[in-house]
Amino acid sequence: TCGETFDSINRLETHIAIKHDRSLLFKCPSCEVEYTDKKILKSHVSFAHEGVAINLCPQCGKNFQYKNTLRDHILVVHEGKRYHCDLCTKTFKTKGQVKSHVSQVHEGKKPPRVTCTQCHKSYYGNYKLQRHISEVHEGKRPHACHLCGLAFSQSGNLKTHMKGKHKDAI
Repeated sequence: TCGETFDSINRLETHIAIKHDRSLLFKCPSCEVEYTDKKILKSHVSFAHEGVAINLCPQCGKNFQYKNTLRDHILVVHEGKRYHCDLCTKTFKTKGQVKSHVSQVHEGKKPPRVTCTQCHKSYYGNYKLQRHISEVHEGKRPHACHLCGLAFSQSGNLKTHMKGKHKDAI
């Protein structure tokens, strides 16, 4: 249709569903998120809308939709694992963040723009798109203040809240 080439049938099928034939996508009945795989949609519904404990962290009880996200959480949060850039002194929480950093900072490449299927805002990189979907469309606020219960979508916002509203308690 458009002449673009792919290294696997799966990537080609995903491209066709997203760019050319949206009828191939599976839509969430609760929040209108769309997936190219029915199993991933089922996992999303269980995790995001039914509150099913899919992959619980044995140390803090935080729930994750994917096993690899739980594994990374344990390594970074509970075991202090950091990934180092070989070209400078920066460290990161994931290998993907290091790869992205090297590509953008040291190689001068911008990540491809990705567009939200729900509101059509676009972002550089999947991480920012996923964060947008989680915060805006799914309303996730996983970082709660243990003193007043106010919840935030990002840990930095919780830290700012703690310093401003509860500075005497910390």
